[in-house]
Amino acid sequence: MRDADDVIQEVNLVAWKKRKSYSPGTNFQAWIHTIIRYEVLRYWRDVRRSKEFAYPEDFLIMLLEESTVEITNEGLDQRYAHLKPCLSALKDEDRLLILQRYARSMSVGKLSEKIKRNPNSLRVSLHRIRSVLRRCMGKRRAQN
Repeated sequence: MRDADDVIQEVNLVAWKKRKSYSPGTNFQAWIHTIIRYEVLRYWRDVRRSKEFAYPEDFLIMLLEESTVEITNEGLDQRYAHLKPCLSALKDEDRLLILQRYARSMSVGKLSEKIKRNPNSLRVSLHRIRSVLRRCMGKRRAQN
């Protein structure tokens, strides 16, 4: 599921970066599914180049669509409002990893080379940090 998690994170990152291109009142599901489609296609292109095993495309698309159903245009701004203090609460090292990976769009491979760390270990750390952020954001949403 690591590949699916990476693609989901890329979809969320692209959606956040392109949030201003979405026009309120238009079909949000169509907008987000377009991003999903292009990110899945990009993933498959990269997989074919590296000739690595990957999940069947239909399964990956289904997983991505399920993970983005709750996202709405106003939800992106609310999620960012919850994310910001949660990022601040992370240990400096964890925050730096997350920011390098997602804010700078650095691949796991390039980031692992930069920090001289095993890519699998880095993926586990990123997964753990994302889980911490998810729990923190969930608590913040519940408080509102």
